[in-house]
Amino acid sequence: MNFLSFFQEGLFKSNHIILILFCIVFIVVYLILNKKFNFSFKSNLTFIYFVVLINEIVKIIIGMKPNEQGVMYYDPEFLPFHLCGFQFFLITALMFFVKKDETKQKILGFMSPSMCIGALVALFVPSDGTALNDIQVYRYFIYHAALIAFGFYIVLFNHVKLTIKVYLRNLMYIGAFAMLCSWLNGVLSIYNVNYLFLSKPPMEGLPILNTNNGYWVYLITLISIAFTLLTLFHLPFIIVNCVKNKKAKD
Repeated sequence: MNFLSFFQEGLFKSNHIILILFCIVFIVVYLILNKKFNFSFKSNLTFIYFVVLINEIVKIIIGMKPNEQGVMYYDPEFLPFHLCGFQFFLITALMFFVKKDETKQKILGFMSPSMCIGALVALFVPSDGTALNDIQVYRYFIYHAALIAFGFYIVLFNHVKLTIKVYLRNLMYIGAFAMLCSWLNGVLSIYNVNYLFLSKPPMEGLPILNTNNGYWVYLITLISIAFTLLTLFHLPFIIVNCVKNKKAKD
């Protein structure tokens, strides 16, 4: 499928565009309200905690299914080991367990780019579809819009500085997380899981992320896109911080 037929026949039809516009409005309103009312970091953290908590509860409800013996169990496909789902653990850690400021900064430094990049990709490649009569679709888009909003809030409201050091550290974190997901994909292969989309593309018919040229070409393409997006997200903030530091020294 080429790019033209992809946009005509696949994604970015009216439903998808409506949902993306809704997400943009959600993100902009969230940031404007924070600017106007100066909500505390604790209030924002509490908000995003309940978003991810409710999201996981809904996923448990829809993810329960019977096995061959009729016993109900949680489908491993819904486990929070995609980049966006993993935020549940990080947010919960910040909410209840992490007290040391240095540790908080490391977590926030990873959360901001991983939230924004992971959720942005999810919005443009909606693996749960775009049907406006499906509550699962609304859960999907609201959740990812909230992640993007909080991710930008972290860095735009100066709760963390994205420096070269943070960028390099995040590259290592992403690499370690990819290795974990690769192991989990192997261990749970019987359930056809695909965490971080390391085993196969997130959807069929994508113009770049496909296995038309073999799996290894797909994996290299996936890694290259992830590296590029991570770099592009950090770069403006790194430049701004370098300029500020230079002016402060002068």
